[in-house]
Amino acid sequence: MIDLKTVQHIANLAKLELSEDEAKNFSEQLTGILGHFKKLEEVDTSEEKCLYTPNPISQKLREDVLREFNDRNKIIENAPESSGQLFKVPPVVS
Repeated sequence: MIDLKTVQHIANLAKLELSEDEAKNFSEQLTGILGHFKKLEEVDTSEEKCLYTPNPISQKLREDVLREFNDRNKIIENAPESSGQLFKVPPVVS
């Protein structure tokens, strides 16, 4: 069981202020969540093979084909914003 002291400690680390009622509520909820994980630990998976993905179908990708494209105007026309032959993008550093 997650006791109130542990909940208050976690809240303090997260810079949260919890009332006594909130801490008690979180204690009960976290205890319930950990109980579900305890149930999962009891499941016998010794007969199951390891899966990296539950879906055995692999993604069929097309082969990349290099093509020359020289119509800059068409590219600039599709840009949300442009200035002359340049793309305008939002600033990334303020």
